[in-house]
Amino acid sequence: MGLGAGNKTMKNTPKFTIVEETKHYVYIRDDGPWDKYPTITNRAEEVVEQLAPTLKGRRLFYMDSDETVDELRVDKNGKLAGFEPGGMEKLCSVCGKDIDEDDSANCITCGKTVCNSEDCSSNLRVIGGEETYCANCG
Repeated sequence: MGLGAGNKTMKNTPKFTIVEETKHYVYIRDDGPWDKYPTITNRAEEVVEQLAPTLKGRRLFYMDSDETVDELRVDKNGKLAGFEPGGMEKLCSVCGKDIDEDDSANCITCGKTVCNSEDCSSNLRVIGGEETYCANCG
């Protein structure tokens, strides 16, 4: 029998949706309702175990019940290695690596962030000296 409040029975696994998949990450959203389903945060080990076969080295981000985007760190064996605060905004949209805002640029159309490495910044176009566009938007 599952956990729950009053006469309501809680399911054993979180209900979530895969929002986006790229070659660098998988992004999921905790759907709830949380009086019937546990949160991703509370059952992170099971969520990672379920998704690990499809990750293939990609990072796993999730939007929790408070609408905060964080990362579930996954080790090389497909097990939960911990939580990392912060969302996908810290990733280069070209190479998928972590970047800091002082070493990056954002496309003014789609908002994607690109790091200033030589390979990645070649995907940006600067127009008029200030407006930056990614290869898809510019």
